[in-house]
Amino acid sequence: AFYGQYELTSAAQQMAADLVRVRAKAIGESTQYKVVFAEKSYQVKVNSAGTFVNDGGATALPNGARIPTVPDALTFSPIGMLPTASTITVTTVAGSKQVSINELGRVQVQ
Repeated sequence: AFYGQYELTSAAQQMAADLVRVRAKAIGESTQYKVVFAEKSYQVKVNSAGTFVNDGGATALPNGARIPTVPDALTFSPIGMLPTASTITVTTVAGSKQVSINELGRVQVQ
């Protein structure tokens, strides 16, 4: 049971840290960044001359973790803001955690 809880917390914290990093890149480079979610991974994309292209490879969630309801992509503006707040639910056999991000780009794990 402990391992499953650790896996869940780790998956949620990894995603939260990545969202903070992507927001910082958007601000630092003054360009739009997008995070596109799938059930077991997410992909960061950068706006390159009007087209979003992959920024590195997709990030796989840790083994056993998944996003049961895939949310819309998050698009960070060049000042690190989002058009709307969003919550991404990450689940494992141990339960679920929510990674929430508000319009200003503040990320929380609950």
